[in-house]
Amino acid sequence: MVETDSPRRITRTAGDGDDIRLNAVFDALADERRRRVLRCLRDDDPPVPVESIARSLRDEVGDDERTLEASLHHRDLPRLDDSGVISYDRETNCVVDCDRIDAVQPYLDTALRMER
Repeated sequence: MVETDSPRRITRTAGDGDDIRLNAVFDALADERRRRVLRCLRDDDPPVPVESIARSLRDEVGDDERTLEASLHHRDLPRLDDSGVISYDRETNCVVDCDRIDAVQPYLDTALRMER
């Protein structure tokens, strides 16, 4: 369950220590590709390799897999990691934790609906 304990923090449940800053959430969701990445990740169990994410998004994004993998590795996944929504391991090229996607789910759903 998502609760807000201040205008600037979002937590999955009160007191669980999983705070995500609201500005970071909106920054993470500001990019269409990052929203699509989160949509893919919310249904996967970690670890999720970059190659798997690229394969899932290839047809939607229109890039070839290698270009998409590079963009995910260097830009999108580190940005999502910095926001606190996921944990990305650059050494293994895998998303190792995506449990906090639940905390931003209402915002993600709204953004995805508005894209249609």
